[in-house]
Amino acid sequence: MKKHVYPLGAACFLILMCLYPADALDAAAQSLSSWAHSVVPSLLPYLIVCPALTSEEMTAFLSRFLNGLTRAMRLPATSFGAVLIGFLSGSPAGAAALASSVRDESAPPGAVLRAALLASGASPAFLLTGVAVSMLDRPEAGWILLRSQLLSVLICGLLLRSFGTDKPAAAPSQRRSADGPVLRACLTLLTIGGYMTLFSVLSRLLSQLFGCAWETPLLAAMELAGGCRALSQLPVSMEYRLPLISAAACFGGISVFAQCMSFLRPLGVDPSEYAVGKLVQSALCALITCFQLEFSAKVIDPALTGFLVLCCLLVILMAHTARSRHASGSRIDTPSGRHV
Repeated sequence: MKKHVYPLGAACFLILMCLYPADALDAAAQSLSSWAHSVVPSLLPYLIVCPALTSEEMTAFLSRFLNGLTRAMRLPATSFGAVLIGFLSGSPAGAAALASSVRDESAPPGAVLRAALLASGASPAFLLTGVAVSMLDRPEAGWILLRSQLLSVLICGLLLRSFGTDKPAAAPSQRRSADGPVLRACLTLLTIGGYMTLFSVLSRLLSQLFGCAWETPLLAAMELAGGCRALSQLPVSMEYRLPLISAAACFGGISVFAQCMSFLRPLGVDPSEYAVGKLVQSALCALITCFQLEFSAKVIDPALTGFLVLCCLLVILMAHTARSRHASGSRIDTPSGRHV
């Protein structure tokens, strides 16, 4: 049955393009324009420096401070740089960096899955400028969205520390790409642009087929930027729009999901498990956004709160790492075999 799904879907897609050629052309043009003016400038620098941030030297440096995070969330030892890139530039850059960092390591797919969930989400630049300023015209809303995403990702990382199938890992691949970092970054960006164009055109065609009322739900489910823009224009109050935007941005849409799986599937990550993890993150992100709107958004400065939360988390992780090292260093073997 699966052999006939893709040809049938491609045939239906071509038929819809023939029925609505102007809408398909307009959706493709808008998607490529967004890719050229937003995605390429924001992701290209991170993708070029990705090999440096995921190198052995950087991994060893980060391991000194984030060893407690690795143990608490059961992550691969070489995933620190990828998680950092995921926090800075979001999906699918985090998944691409993770694929590069654990390519030669026989990490269990469950550990790679948890690292991929931690390195996912929308970039801070997109939330603070693209959504809060450009779409909502409320700069303070960007900090609410950013705090919600950061807290939901970290909380899910702790709650889902046993999530995923830790089946035996495949033998590590010894094949290394001879391409330079700039060429690999450009190829990754071309892949992202292709997925963006495909799902933008598909959502526009389906909205024309089923009616204009379905355009906003379809965009929110399929494409990140277009979905957030459509949700920001809903004729409802901010208390309803912001949690919906928060959930949609955290999940990223089917387009971002497909882009991430193109990097994660070769590592053994199960698409259904990754989808479940992202849905849990999105639901928690929406709840945290509602909590902030109800209690803390009008009382505490948004920027100060975000920095305080991040600093507290780093202090806790560093204290846990120092305590673990002190406990392991104090265990000295005696001649009788006992530890003192």
